[in-house]
Amino acid sequence: MKEHFDNLGANPVSTNKELKDAWRKKCLEHHPDKGGDAEMFKKVMHSYKMITDPSYQYEEKKKEQSEGQALAVNIQTPVDFNTAFFGRPITISYNRVVLDKLTKQPIKQEIEEFITITVDLPSGAVFQGYQHINKTGGFRCEDEVGEAIVTFMASPHPRFRPEGINIIAQEKLPLSVMLSGGKIEVETMYGIKTALVPPASKPGDRIIIKRCGIMEKGDHIIILDPIYPDKDGLKKGEWKGLKINWELMEEDKHDAKMDELYNKLGGRGGFTIRFK
Repeated sequence: MKEHFDNLGANPVSTNKELKDAWRKKCLEHHPDKGGDAEMFKKVMHSYKMITDPSYQYEEKKKEQSEGQALAVNIQTPVDFNTAFFGRPITISYNRVVLDKLTKQPIKQEIEEFITITVDLPSGAVFQGYQHINKTGGFRCEDEVGEAIVTFMASPHPRFRPEGINIIAQEKLPLSVMLSGGKIEVETMYGIKTALVPPASKPGDRIIIKRCGIMEKGDHIIILDPIYPDKDGLKKGEWKGLKINWELMEEDKHDAKMDELYNKLGGRGGFTIRFK
């Protein structure tokens, strides 16, 4: 997976916005219509999908199956984020495919063969593309029994993103808290935890809550995302004690009017005043 981040010029703890910005930058850099390298452009597109699109990851893994598994039946099984994070036994059922001996094509069966298996999912393994191979039957071709390769895919979480054994999460905070610092309560997979925001924190700074990642070995990494106050809020006194020079806004308006007048008179085809 590291090579995909390298292709984008990003890193494993990049936010979703940072990943998208890096992807757009590389697309512009390598776009064939802009004189870029077509092959590198394809790599950038492929890497972005591999990082952000679980269904695309699954299809690519199917393509990578070896020739010896050509007749294996691939089964995609979605699991919720909590199950993928904590791990637990999960029971699945699938239909065994019966193949024609000569053509190796599926034969329609009057009575379908269903197989039920229970897989003990390890904690966090699903995020790494965990597969379970059931060698007792994904297909049957007369007396020959093939294997079923079950790939488990984690549903995305609205706030969390796994990275190795860590969990990455963006946390929106009022700008005043980031400037002054303080304690905040944040949601983790192990419940609400307290984190300390240092004074003068910047957008994109990371705060680590130890042992709140996978198997309590990884960490919960918070990426700070400030909430900026709007003009109306400031005028209503949201930030008491903060001195704001509102006259600057009026000066900006005056400068804009003078620029407009200048453009009309001399800057854009008007007349010019000369002094002798």
